[in-house]
Amino acid sequence: PLLSLLFPTSSQLVPPSAALPNIRCKNRAIEENSEQLRAVQHIVAGSSGTAPYLVFGPPGTGKTVTVVEAIKQVYELFPDSHIVATAPSNAAADLLADRLRQHIGKRHMLRIHAASRSLATVPEALLPISNVDRGRYTYPSLEELLEYRIIVITLVSAGRLVSANIKAGHFTHLFIDEAGQATEPELVIPLRLIGAGGKLVMVGDPKQLGPVIRSSI
Repeated sequence: PLLSLLFPTSSQLVPPSAALPNIRCKNRAIEENSEQLRAVQHIVAGSSGTAPYLVFGPPGTGKTVTVVEAIKQVYELFPDSHIVATAPSNAAADLLADRLRQHIGKRHMLRIHAASRSLATVPEALLPISNVDRGRYTYPSLEELLEYRIIVITLVSAGRLVSANIKAGHFTHLFIDEAGQATEPELVIPLRLIGAGGKLVMVGDPKQLGPVIRSSI
């Protein structure tokens, strides 16, 4: 499954004649933007088949707004879906969580922070949906983790989910925001979370800011 995600072929695509669903956006402004609306419809419809669906464009074109709306629509329209929303940095993952919490109940969504993150940097608005209890980080059991419909986490921290040996196919959708700013090894980590029938959506701008690599060597 990993090879087919990294090197998709035309046979993985759904025929372009596939009908797009009529949806009522949570963010009504998207309905006024034909490109954003069409992207959300294609993601919901799974138009890319088992190949990744790519959303890209220059800064300020509403890529994150679009992916947040798509996540909300998948959550609402597919009750059996389990979603991982991820990004390379805490700031980008926090932004996803903050925008999602407006329409997702806190018992259905969890923002997982790495133990290495300073607790003081976690936005106060995200504490009720974070793995934080009584001023310290906690991690749910596997059984508790499987109950959440949406998990928001950074790319590297997604390795905790991979190492948890969660049953293949549990996560139905994987959304990667700011994918153009991530390194390839980071991006590969969460790909192990979705099975052969999972849907992958990658969002970013390959011509904006590239990944930053720091080394003391």
